[in-house]
Amino acid sequence: MKKTVFILDDSLTNLTKAEQILSPRYNVLALETAAQMFEMLDKTVPNLILLDIEMPEMDGFEVFAKLEANEDWKDIPVVYFTAHTKEEYISQCLETGACDIVIKPYDDETILNTVRTHIA
Repeated sequence: MKKTVFILDDSLTNLTKAEQILSPRYNVLALETAAQMFEMLDKTVPNLILLDIEMPEMDGFEVFAKLEANEDWKDIPVVYFTAHTKEEYISQCLETGACDIVIKPYDDETILNTVRTHIA
């Protein structure tokens, strides 16, 4: 049975690319807003979440904090998506408790290997 990956990113381009790369191996749910993701979490708990940091309604750090505060969701592995490459920013991402970071733009193998490594 395929494992499930949620991708949360406000960019349709990023969502489509990640979904195309991952969907042959995983059940992928591509979501554009945090509200959509939290609604889906009430129905399906994924094996991993790929989480964009810069989003308009709620940034990735706020989404991560909300996931961590919920007993049913706190153990879902989270991998941040970001275009930021400064070391301080990457450190901040990992200090939140995320299991990894994928720097945009990324290649197919990077995203596949990262998901494969961290999926439960």
